[in-house]
Amino acid sequence: MKTSRNAGARLSARVTVLCVLVSTVSLGNAPLLAPDGKPAISSMAKILLDFSHIPSVSQKATLQGILDERTTTVAEQVLAQALINVEHIASPDDKPRLEALLTDQSAPPAVKTLAAILNNLTHAPTEVDKKNLRRLLQQVGK
Repeated sequence: MKTSRNAGARLSARVTVLCVLVSTVSLGNAPLLAPDGKPAISSMAKILLDFSHIPSVSQKATLQGILDERTTTVAEQVLAQALINVEHIASPDDKPRLEALLTDQSAPPAVKTLAAILNNLTHAPTEVDKKNLRRLLQQVGK
């Protein structure tokens, strides 16, 4: 039994490392906004400004729309999925992906801002986080 647990833990670690590597490699060419101009970053920033504990039904619908949009970038997908999965804090499964965004030197500043807020989220964004979200919304023009 102990051996199967260790094997499972090794497999889980391998899958996590693979996800981080794929995300890191894939994010290099990801634009800030989808080609059709859909402001996924703005939508997620607005959701976080009003966020408390878990996403509401309407917030989940908006995030699912971002995920379903074929022009959504890989970085936007990582952020949207992580935000859908928040239950007071970011999911342990999403943390490595958020951290990959934070360390990816080619990730746009707006992506890194959202990733940092989600990665450190406890129940709701802090006042500093909200200030950064408002600044982000001004920068992306929405």
